[in-house]
Amino acid sequence: MQSLDLSNTFVFDRVLFFGRSFAEYMQMFDLQPEKLIAKSLLDCSAGPASFACEASELGAQVIACDPLYGTTLEELSLIYLLQREEALTRQPKVEHLFDQERNIAEFKQEKVKALQKFSADYSTHPERYIKASLPELPFADRSFDVTLSSNFLFLYADYDEGGMLVQSPFDYDFHLQAILELVRVSKEEVRLYPLKGPHRSEHGFVARICADLSARGIESEIVPVAYRDIKDAHQMLRVKLLRPERF
Repeated sequence: MQSLDLSNTFVFDRVLFFGRSFAEYMQMFDLQPEKLIAKSLLDCSAGPASFACEASELGAQVIACDPLYGTTLEELSLIYLLQREEALTRQPKVEHLFDQERNIAEFKQEKVKALQKFSADYSTHPERYIKASLPELPFADRSFDVTLSSNFLFLYADYDEGGMLVQSPFDYDFHLQAILELVRVSKEEVRLYPLKGPHRSEHGFVARICADLSARGIESEIVPVAYRDIKDAHQMLRVKLLRPERF
């Protein structure tokens, strides 16, 4: 990989423990809250997101999984706060990599609210939060109606492929096997966001993933979404399984 000017990039040497709010999930995945009622949902990898808490309050059956779950709330909160501070300190130096339509103050406030809701739910409903990591999940085939996966796949691929990790261990084969695993545990569909990192207009894996899924008889489509964070990252991948249902 070419030498990087870190002052002009948004790259890391690890996956950040960084959660999103319920409202952000609605935009990232083009969801409607009323359509979540009575659905069984998997959020993988969820981080300190508030989606499991808030979707459960609506009547959905939600499981969130993440490699760091099983750690005490105090440790998770410390990890989150340190990494959030690092990310938010660096972002003003690379604002050209992010969508100019987003409101930065609102973006930061969403993260505070998400952490508060996650923290309360992680303590009171630990059964919703399962320690697990791709590409092998501890769930039976077709365990969930729909699986959501945000801000991990594609985003934490290698910088040269369009992600934001230096020497990422998450190569193309990892991505394909991870998505096939998400398909395995899902009945209706899988939705993934984003499809690019901040440094390239297109990701090196997306077209190949769609082709490899198609070769296995799995239909996928790239769908525009309303979410605004990374510049031009306004699409998700919708992988449709048996009896797909529009949300």
